[in-house]
Amino acid sequence: MNRNLRKSATILACKTVGEQNRLVTMLTAEDGVCTALLYGGPKSKLRSLVSPYHTGTIWLYTDAAKKSTKITDFDVTSFRPSLRENLYKSWAAALCAELLIKTCATGSEVFKIANGFLDGLNLSSEEASKAGTVRFLWRYQQELGVQCDTQFCAICGADFARFAGDQLGLYSAVNAGFLCPHCTADGLASNDKGFSIFVEGIKYLNGVTNLAPKQSRALPLSEATFHQLEELCFFLTNQAADGHLKTLESLRLFVSTPR
Repeated sequence: MNRNLRKSATILACKTVGEQNRLVTMLTAEDGVCTALLYGGPKSKLRSLVSPYHTGTIWLYTDAAKKSTKITDFDVTSFRPSLRENLYKSWAAALCAELLIKTCATGSEVFKIANGFLDGLNLSSEEASKAGTVRFLWRYQQELGVQCDTQFCAICGADFARFAGDQLGLYSAVNAGFLCPHCTADGLASNDKGFSIFVEGIKYLNGVTNLAPKQSRALPLSEATFHQLEELCFFLTNQAADGHLKTLESLRLFVSTPR
């Protein structure tokens, strides 16, 4: 049975198929990551609309006999032009798209988080976008079900709220969680391969998890702590994607200075 479908979609990637057609990978609110064919040459108006990071309502036609789905129309509501005008924003959007594809993203909440991130990139300065990337990657850990506890020490159970922000903690690879300043010395002594991080950073991640996006954006964050969080989130993101993300291989191109 042939079907005409309408979905809310964000275009993630387009790949040339044959001489003039494209295989489009998109994130939909209804079915997560999926693909469809786009027919038409370079002069096609629809081809210019169906471009990476555009969001809107897409119309699909599924041919059951041929087991194929093609795009028949796309009403764009968000073009996000600055993602093509700034090198860092373009890179961060590509990281988002690759991560969603690699993890076979699904669910309305993921759709909301991903589009919120892309909207933030489009509207924010480059410096603010860097902190936004860290927050997105940390929130996505929660959607994947692998986000670790940011309230209590993974060893002794101490509440991080009792420690000063400038005290040094540790993300422990062995315990897959954060260690309080008291347990950090033992972790380092045992050659626990992890990431040193100020308690300020652990509290920041806790805020990202538990506060509304508007509130978490207002949380204070020192430059030194940001660099620690960025390195940690890139590591955890690569780990969650079960391999090296191509976009992260080029991360050293960017000097992170959040404000």
